Amino acid sequence: MNRLAALLCAGIVALGICSSGVHAAGNPPQTTRTQQPTDWSQQDTAAYVVSTLNLLRTRAGHPLVATLTQGSDVSRFEVWAVIGQPDLYVIQLKDDYGKWVGALVYRMGWMRPMSASPLTEHLGVRHAWHRVLSLSRQYPKKLIGTFGPTLAPL
Repeated sequence: MNRLAALLCAGIVALGICSSGVHAAGNPPQTTRTQQPTDWSQQDTAAYVVSTLNLLRTRAGHPLVATLTQGSDVSRFEVWAVIGQPDLYVIQLKDDYGKWVGALVYRMGWMRPMSASPLTEHLGVRHAWHRVLSLSRQYPKKLIGTFGPTLAPL
């Protein structure tokens, strides 16, 4: 009788495990249903735009990215495409709390980004032309990439 009860219990446990496995496999995690397909062209563009920050130096000759991440608490670089202005991008500098710290603008074909904020201008980045700043503020923007302090995608 004890063996029969033990076999019956083992069978119920096995049935429960098998059916829960089928249930889990049949329902993908919530995140996979809500994810948007990756636009690799935009992702590549964002990576290129943020990589141009490596060309910038402070007045003292130090790499700008290191100065921003160590001295100004920048922990995130967001690349925004300016809608209606082909090849114009805004790089927003944000801290750990998502607070705006500064910005730069970049147009494809430029040697390096230009300053769009007091912080980056103070560090020695050349101030962007008034017309470019006006366009970057006038048109809506679309976030195309977010990068961490090492300029790796987040």
